[in-house]
Formats: sequence, structure tokens, C-alpha cells
Amino acid sequence: MVTKLKRFLIGRPMKSHELANEKLSKLKALAILSSDALSSVAYGTEQILLVLITVGAVALWYSIPISFAVLGLLAILILSYRQTIYAYPMGGGAYIVAKDNLGTTVGLVRRYRSRLCRIR
Repeated sequence: MVTKLKRFLIGRPMKSHELANEKLSKLKALAILSSDALSSVAYGTEQILLVLITVGAVALWYSIPISFAVLGLLAILILSYRQTIYAYPMGGGAYIVAKDNLGTTVGLVRRYRSRLCRIR
């Protein structure tokens, strides 16, 4: 019954030759890739404000320049994701991108770190 419900909601599994024709538009790919960054930015801003509130009301003025710094970092992240999508149009995970740009050792470290994050 679970299989039938899953098949109804998601559809049938695609065959390998069908996957080649499935591509995301740049806008959709950017939205999917940057969702992790957006959640991190939102969490980081909240934590910054909590620290500033504990210091006092005068320190809350610093939230404005900090917000601009966070927006700048988010813009840099979006641009880097766009470059990655352009450089790897057929797809490229963190290992492939790190290996091609920084070398095999860094790529393996990145790959190992990703596995550790999944375990936790």
C-alpha cells in the first residue's frame, strides 16, 4: 500500500535514458542550490541579534552594518553557485568541483567531510 501511495504522489521511477532529458532551468537550480545558504543566513542573523540584545539597546545599531555584510556574503554565494552551474552544466557535486579546482586531496577531504555530516 505504501508503494502504491508513493507511486501515486511521486510517479514512477525514471529510467536512466530518460534522466538525460531532465534538466532544471537556471532559476530553479539556483533556488534549489541556495536554499541551504538561505537557511544558514537566516539562522546566523538571528544569532547575531540575540548577542547584540544581550549587550544592550545601543549595540542593536550594529545590526544594520552586519545585515549588509550578510547580504554581501549571500550575493557572493549566489554568484559562485551561478558560476558552478555554468561551469558544470551536466552536474557537478562538491567532490568534482573541489577536485577540479583545488586538487584531488582537497576533493577527497570535502567528500569525507560530507559523509561525516550525513552520519551526525
